[in-house]
Amino acid sequence: MISSNQLLIDKNCPMCSMYGKCFIYFDLLQPNELVYYQDVDDAVFEKVDAERAKSEVALIDAEKGMTVYGVDAFMMVLFQNWPTILRFFHLPMIHFLVVKLYRFISFNRHVISGERKAIVKRDCHPPVHLAYRWLYILLVAIGTGFIVNQFSIHLDHALGLEHHHSREFIICFGQVLWQLVAISMINPLKRMDYLGNMSTVSFIGGLLLLPLIVLANWIGLPLIVLGLYFLLVVGTMFVLHVKRCKALGLPFTMSISWVAFRSVALLIILSLI
Repeated sequence: MISSNQLLIDKNCPMCSMYGKCFIYFDLLQPNELVYYQDVDDAVFEKVDAERAKSEVALIDAEKGMTVYGVDAFMMVLFQNWPTILRFFHLPMIHFLVVKLYRFISFNRHVISGERKAIVKRDCHPPVHLAYRWLYILLVAIGTGFIVNQFSIHLDHALGLEHHHSREFIICFGQVLWQLVAISMINPLKRMDYLGNMSTVSFIGGLLLLPLIVLANWIGLPLIVLGLYFLLVVGTMFVLHVKRCKALGLPFTMSISWVAFRSVALLIILSLI
């Protein structure tokens, strides 16, 4: 167990809180060694790079009188008793890839969790990193398109329609472009935060379809079950979309635009039947 060190985490990040509790549970940190960026004592806060610590968790090493960040901080905590594993993760290529993965998650953590709380003392919201944010949006569109495509195979079969594999990908990417125009007109300053949150809502919808897809592959399901479940998923996504827009301080117009695109897409699909 690391002694007399302090790990600064984001108080408003559910993922940060989860791994912090795991560190304590597995006796990798003492409870008093896990502190929050937002309300840690000024004497401790002065030992960190305030801007860097917003996007990379900071570990203050009391023995060495230094602070390490991000992946290096994680590895010091996780592999403190396994120096061989620690050396493996410090191999140049491995370290490079792990750092990129960590930063990809960290810079997008708030649009993944949807947490947006009022600033009390210090703001730990990471800045928008355009490369990581657009990568997140694109990967989510691809992943969601793939999942929904698997669902639409069963839906098209139940309707007796020919399935087009590109259709769901067009809809997913079309939604991003449609909402990009909408948010640019309504509040361009929140463009990337909104698109990130919207992408998370889409991916949650895709994940909610997975149980039905597995069941349909196993026993087959009638059209009424597929249709009702799909409407339930879309309704859940709408509620989440409204909630996240409210947290971002965006008007209900954004949710209307979100529904409008899906309505237009449905009308186009029906017109082609």
